[in-house]
Amino acid sequence: QDHLRRKSLKLNKFDFLVLDETDRMLDMGFVDDIKSIIEKLPTHKKPSDEELNICIPFLKRHIELVSPAILLLVGGVSLQALTGLTTIMKNRGQWQKVNFSNKEIIALPIYHPTLLMKQPLLKREAWRDLCTLKEELVNFSNRTS
Repeated sequence: QDHLRRKSLKLNKFDFLVLDETDRMLDMGFVDDIKSIIEKLPTHKKPSDEELNICIPFLKRHIELVSPAILLLVGGVSLQALTGLTTIMKNRGQWQKVNFSNKEIIALPIYHPTLLMKQPLLKREAWRDLCTLKEELVNFSNRTS
């Protein structure tokens, strides 16, 4: 945030942002700082094939290491990168199966927030998708406790 105020960091040149330990930053009260950083990032840029080819192996390895029970695929780029499916409009809200290190993980594709800002009428579908996610999380919690 200090760099942004001093204009020693210009986010308009960034293609993507990785916020490590964001949950801890939020717990420490940095909500407004995170929001202001995200608001200054360029929007509506789909990653190039080259960028995806560089990032996907790291993403897949991270998923293998964390070994989550459920993935939330936000937007068409993550849907395509992890499932090979290309249409978020047809596949959102439908559970997909993704394999990592011989382990099957269920994944729920949802609309990207940028799309919801452009097309507010889709928020109803997005809400249903989040309710579906919540239901599955509750079911998962009940199965594992």
